[in-house]
Amino acid sequence: VSTVGEEPDERSVPRVAALNPRAALYMAGRVALMLAGIAVMGLGIDVVVRANLGNSPISACPNVLSLAFPGISFGTFMLGWQCFLVLVQIIILRREFRLVDLLQIPISVFFGVCIDLFVALLGPWGPDSYLTSWLWLAAGMAILALGIVMTVVSGTVMNCGEAVVQAVVRKTGARFGTVKVGFDLTCAALAVLCAFAFMGH
Repeated sequence: VSTVGEEPDERSVPRVAALNPRAALYMAGRVALMLAGIAVMGLGIDVVVRANLGNSPISACPNVLSLAFPGISFGTFMLGWQCFLVLVQIIILRREFRLVDLLQIPISVFFGVCIDLFVALLGPWGPDSYLTSWLWLAAGMAILALGIVMTVVSGTVMNCGEAVVQAVVRKTGARFGTVKVGFDLTCAALAVLCAFAFMGH
């Protein structure tokens, strides 16, 4: 409680922003931007995979598994992979893991659905030469980068890969860039192991 003439303590002022319609509309816009960004990322990943010249680290394992087990979709494996990454965060952070971060799971469901949707929409389309494969790859990388920027700008929930990296940084104090490179290399190595284990090459 503040006395006359004193500025009220910031902590004592009720937080009513959540009840403000303008604030609610602003938050809805941020969520919409995040969901749109995830959809764009799904399209970018599908275009990159369709180029047949490589893959992004975060989707490498799901892509290999979808090739090894064609009865299960790429998006389904991506959902399973993302849920595994949430589990990794829980193991790393333990009591520091926030319940709000479980929102990564429904977001991952949406991401997996988007991936499978764009796989179906792209249908038989794809590069027909080595040159056009590079053009598809470049286009896919640009689309994926746009989706990532949209999700970052939204300032909402982090994607599972970045959240794992952030969890390691919080626990170890290591540089984000260093941990990110290590994470990407680990994803690539796991994809190679899955390829040899389930496909023999």
